Amino acid sequence: MHSPPRPRAILFAAFALTLALISWPAPAQVRTPGAALEPLRFSASTPFASIYVEPAQPGKSNVAYWGFDWRTHDFGVGAGGAGIRLFFDGGARRSAALAIPILSRAYLRLSLLFDYLPTQRVPFVLYATQSGFLSTHVFAIGEGTLGATDPGDLRMAMPFFGDLTAFERVATHEMAHQFTVQKVRDAALDADTGNPLALIPLWFIEGLAEWASLGGIDAETDGLLRDLIVNPDPMRGYALPDFFDEQARGYFGIYKLGQARVTFLAETFGVPRLLAILERAPQLTVSASSWFGADAEDEASGPRSFAEHVARVLGSSQEALEARYRTWMKRRYFRDFFETAHDAADFEALRTLEGEPDALATSDDGSLLLYRSHEQGTGRGRLYLEHLRDPDSRVLVARDGRPGVETLHPVSRRVATIRKERLAFVARDGARDVLWVRRFQVTRADEERRDRFTIELEDAERFDVPGIVEILSPTLSPDATRLAFVGIADDSFRDIYVLDLDGARHGELQRLTDDVACEGDLLWDGARLLFTSDASPSGKPNLFALDMRTQARTPLALWNAQMSSPLMVPSDAAEHPHDIAFIALPEGGRGRAELWLLRGNSVRRLTELPFAIAEIVPGERGGFLALAFWRGRSHVFRIWPSHFFDETHAPFTELPEPLTPLSAEIEAERLELPEGLPGYAPLSRENWRLEAGVGASVGGLSAGSASLMVTDLLRDHLVILDLAIYGRIELTEALAWYVDQSRRLIWGAGIFHTFEARRDKTFPEVENYFIERHFGASGFVRYPLDRFRFLESSLEVRGVDRADFTDESGELDSAWRALNRGIEPEILTSFQFGLDTLVFDPGCGPIEGSALLASLSAGVLPNRSFGFLRLQLDASHRFRLMGRMHLLLRGALGATTGGRFSPQFFLASIGNLEGFRFGDVRLIGDNFGVTNLRLNLPLDFVLQSPLFSSVSAVGGFDFGSVFDEWGEAWQRRSLSAMLGIDAALGNLVLQFHFGRLIDTGNGLKRKSWVFNLNLAFFTF
Repeated sequence: MHSPPRPRAILFAAFALTLALISWPAPAQVRTPGAALEPLRFSASTPFASIYVEPAQPGKSNVAYWGFDWRTHDFGVGAGGAGIRLFFDGGARRSAALAIPILSRAYLRLSLLFDYLPTQRVPFVLYATQSGFLSTHVFAIGEGTLGATDPGDLRMAMPFFGDLTAFERVATHEMAHQFTVQKVRDAALDADTGNPLALIPLWFIEGLAEWASLGGIDAETDGLLRDLIVNPDPMRGYALPDFFDEQARGYFGIYKLGQARVTFLAETFGVPRLLAILERAPQLTVSASSWFGADAEDEASGPRSFAEHVARVLGSSQEALEARYRTWMKRRYFRDFFETAHDAADFEALRTLEGEPDALATSDDGSLLLYRSHEQGTGRGRLYLEHLRDPDSRVLVARDGRPGVETLHPVSRRVATIRKERLAFVARDGARDVLWVRRFQVTRADEERRDRFTIELEDAERFDVPGIVEILSPTLSPDATRLAFVGIADDSFRDIYVLDLDGARHGELQRLTDDVACEGDLLWDGARLLFTSDASPSGKPNLFALDMRTQARTPLALWNAQMSSPLMVPSDAAEHPHDIAFIALPEGGRGRAELWLLRGNSVRRLTELPFAIAEIVPGERGGFLALAFWRGRSHVFRIWPSHFFDETHAPFTELPEPLTPLSAEIEAERLELPEGLPGYAPLSRENWRLEAGVGASVGGLSAGSASLMVTDLLRDHLVILDLAIYGRIELTEALAWYVDQSRRLIWGAGIFHTFEARRDKTFPEVENYFIERHFGASGFVRYPLDRFRFLESSLEVRGVDRADFTDESGELDSAWRALNRGIEPEILTSFQFGLDTLVFDPGCGPIEGSALLASLSAGVLPNRSFGFLRLQLDASHRFRLMGRMHLLLRGALGATTGGRFSPQFFLASIGNLEGFRFGDVRLIGDNFGVTNLRLNLPLDFVLQSPLFSSVSAVGGFDFGSVFDEWGEAWQRRSLSAMLGIDAALGNLVLQFHFGRLIDTGNGLKRKSWVFNLNLAFFTF
């Protein structure tokens, strides 16, 4: 499908925005360039756009499934400062009432920690569920994002989670960003300098927020850092980087290593010195002219880097900081390593599993393993089932990233269960999670003295669960006829539900709990349901049991420890039939999650493991399978009873008597919101702001250009303005658009002025060109069917003016003017369908999946009684070969009914027919057909660039034809070979391509290679 040449101002603005976003973490980013230009993509697909053909990629839809009824509530926290303005959906008053005391508590604690009170009111957008948060336009985010903060205008957004502890942690992290941004900004104002925030590296910004929200290093981070120190893998790049190294990326490199560095600074030099790094940050904005010619030790010259700035503030050299940091890390974690009873060599790792497993479920006898694996980088999830004695029995149950299975929620939650000959799993489809249930058969055969197993999957049955937005922790009943799970309803709270899968009550849903507590880790054990809940004195998830007949809830283990993965332990002793194994992370355990045993009201530790375990499931012959983090990756280890401590080394300890649940105390703190709170007014002037994507340029062929975008606070309403003047006022590209994306049906309308070069058809025997100006009004509506597919329609009424006839012969100008001069009206309409299932690698763009963009357009010139139809298709599929290496097969065609005033297609040489130079007149025609074959080979394993996020070699062939009459299509065919380099910089990719025509017998060939350069965007 076509996409017009973007005005230069838009490219410059987007390029500048890309560079700005690279320096800020994903959870705090403003918008990706692709998302910021989304409204422009709407307008580009309307008929008034030039028919400029580049490889088309529809992009994923951001579907607004919910019609939010936004309300606002301003509140202070009793300590001064500007306070908080809460934005929440009117249907989520209960979660908003609980959020206010939590936000107030975080605000107060951080004001003391940072020794600062914010001077600007914090706008906090609260979503009832993670699903609603992911549909937001406020930020361009992915599933792994838990919260986001805009460093420009301080907007915050996050979901309630249905988990009070998780909400408090993430809200405090995001609020710490508020204190950081405002403290640095105010320090810059006091020093009368520019804002230095962009000069502070990512690891410090996020590490400071983690340190502030978690009070130092938490147990999870301790486990991750211990593994890095004692189990490094330097060949894979898994080793402790230098203190000031900014190359480590991702969650671990930015957040966890950042947290470790900031904690080291706070513990070694004190919190006041740590805060001084922020307070004296304006020194970083000293002009470059003062850096050169001045002594590096001269305080007046300003630091040359953030590393030098930190060293000056702390009164230490960078080398000394590095040495002290490494010593601090080793002392902290080698002691634990030497005290560990077991070694990794004592345990058997399952090394034949596909991908990197992140969630497990096994059959009752432990022989069948159902596991989800995720792919680093793309985040793609797959669900596999296999017999543990035969890796060749593995079958793919489901994979995500497609219509019907949008996501399997990799990493974030447990979504699968298996019992008898039935399995069930959770997947997102549209606005809500759905349940899929499949039966299967296992057959066994003996082959060459080895057991062989074959697993046959039957058709899956889908269950849409009414009123439930998110589903997690499913568990089948012992007879596999009922399914229990934790569901998050529209009111954002987590509760336990049971769904009947068979019989007369097939599909019936029963709710078993209804409170503010967060339930999880369900296990159906006979007539009772084991689960964890934070309805405990410590507020941490502890063990509970729910009687399935009476629905009475009984606490099993209330303790100041985080518990998970309850598991029944087979026992031959009649006096201990209800022993339960579980994972516990006691307070003060320094990140040592271990396997514990509950017997009655007593517990004892069973293991002292050399790796951090996250989940346990039954294994064969009385053993267990443990999902563990070791050497920087997830592994599955077998744990046998022989690994356990005996009772003389780990005696049972009596648990304390239960106290008041912390969740009940929080419920008591709930602030009752008054009735009649004001609604959010998106068109109010106070809610409008200038976006970051503003740019301007002067020079070259352009006399001047500028572009900007203005949005409301929730980014549901946008005004897009763009202006570019090329040489003289008649050659102007301008548009002014309003777009409303507050509902699922997106619409926009605006006015425009544009122009394009056209090949003249008035005198077809002579090759001439002219300029055609278009100006008028246009509108569109777009309806996303789901995240992968959309329908769009547009209508345009415009005036057409033709001028600047080239008249190569010098004899046709008067006749041409008589036939073409004057302004006349034109009406255009179009219909589009888009499909995009592409899988993206964050470094090098799309590597797998399909894309399709189909358009049917029609136009009429009423004064001439002339009309035309135009069809355009662009379809591609990427075959993943190995790693990020992939093969692209693309086909595109365009056809018009023809005629003197019908539009023409102008193919960009790069991406279409690369044996031609850009602007070659042979690439203009009424019709075209193109086929491309491309092999993309990432070169990052041999070529590391400090500027580009990824560099890839590209090679392949192009075959196609651009023509006016169908009878000449074959005669105008071309075949070309191409080689090139694609260098990615975030969402921006620079393409350096060389092409050469190959003789196909029609005389069209070229002896030399031609060079083409292009600037393009990945579309996520």
